[in-house]
Amino acid sequence: MLPPKTASTLYRAAAKIPGVKEAPDAKDAIGRTGLGIAREDKLGNRTEWVFDEDDYSFLGSREYRTKDAPYAKAGTLLYSTAEIEHAIVDKAGQVRGKAPESTGKQQAG
Repeated sequence: MLPPKTASTLYRAAAKIPGVKEAPDAKDAIGRTGLGIAREDKLGNRTEWVFDEDDYSFLGSREYRTKDAPYAKAGTLLYSTAEIEHAIVDKAGQVRGKAPESTGKQQAG
């Protein structure tokens, strides 16, 4: 979770990585579009990252083949992700809106 100005700076920095290009048609796993950037590796896999146009938050990614391979033809989607919800919690594994699990110890009162 980043403030919008920091997220904007991160997006702009990522776009300057050698080989990274704009990906105007990039979508996450649930079909959301936004500011897309992509990079193709030497093996023929293209990874796209999608960021929200307003606050630059990360929406998701997808990777697909750009060259035929024994395991997949060009154009085959290899994976796709979508960030549905973000939250700041007190402890790893804690779910937003739920109190941390009890340790089983009772406090003297």
